[in-house]
Amino acid sequence: MVSGVCVGIAIVTGLSGYVFSGSTATVTHAQVAPVRDGVATSTEVFSRWLKQPLGELVPVASAAELHATPESTPQVVTVEMNSVSAAQTTDSALVVTSTPAAKDMRSAAATPKMIAGDRSMVSVSFYYCEEARGFASGDGGGFCGIVRDGSRVRSGVAACDVAYLGQRFQIEGDPTARTYVCADTGSAVHGLHRDIWFLDNRDGWNWQLSVGRNAVIRILP
Repeated sequence: MVSGVCVGIAIVTGLSGYVFSGSTATVTHAQVAPVRDGVATSTEVFSRWLKQPLGELVPVASAAELHATPESTPQVVTVEMNSVSAAQTTDSALVVTSTPAAKDMRSAAATPKMIAGDRSMVSVSFYYCEEARGFASGDGGGFCGIVRDGSRVRSGVAACDVAYLGQRFQIEGDPTARTYVCADTGSAVHGLHRDIWFLDNRDGWNWQLSVGRNAVIRILP
């Protein structure tokens, strides 16, 4: 049974010329098997196998391990994904948490507290309900209904930054001499800007030509 195993190994490793007797072998001639997959089977490995006690076999894989070259050794590459995910998560967190804070800071800087008697230079524009041909459109038309504070639009209504809702003011040099109230807001109205409502763009444009695009306002109680 043992000699049968030995003959099988000799055939597998590509060696011939060995005569087996018990647990020993005599070399008549040796032949190294051709290189296969970059590994040649060595007679040294076979000789080491013969020296093993009966019942102990040298794993065939030891031949490849003995003659393996750096080129034939598989390389394991580990890709670290945790750092990328962490960076993306951090970036996302920064966007979510910093944006509201930045808006609050800009709003606070652009909307200083104003009390009765204060005067300030502001930019002004107009918006309207009905459109008349041949006149500038200002900030747009079609505003004929309810404004931000829940009241109906009317002469004297101004769209202001939400921070100034309810504020009353006059415009120096205003030909209408009206008292305005910040009863409305608008997506394009920020900071100190005041957008004055008119029934139509003809009246609004004539008013703009008289007042200009910048004017001094005075805050009322």
